[in-house]
Amino acid sequence: MAEARGISFPFRASSKEFPVSVSGQFITRDSVLQILLCSLGERVMRPDYGSRLIEMISENINPGLVAAIQAEILRALGVWDSRVQVDDIQIELEQSGLEKLLIVSLFVQARGRSFELVLDFPIES
Repeated sequence: MAEARGISFPFRASSKEFPVSVSGQFITRDSVLQILLCSLGERVMRPDYGSRLIEMISENINPGLVAAIQAEILRALGVWDSRVQVDDIQIELEQSGLEKLLIVSLFVQARGRSFELVLDFPIES
């Protein structure tokens, strides 16, 4: 049986093809990225597709918001990608001088493989 292939996200070109195609865990990784980074209402034909993650990270980071972000990630992935099982979500706020960075680490299982996906979001002070 041939391995499933898909289009990379974000779209990119290589010297061999445009858009670059992906397979294996990269299809799942790209699907997770699309779901989490697409804001609700952004897709005209599917206004309920995506998550509130981008909207939430612009709020004041506190323990309650961290729990809400974790719940939103689980909700969005549960609705839009049944292949994905989230084992853990870690959220850290790093500060260096005036710069703040919110780091969201997802530990995921899909298609019999485990992988980590790390998203970094600069936070304005």
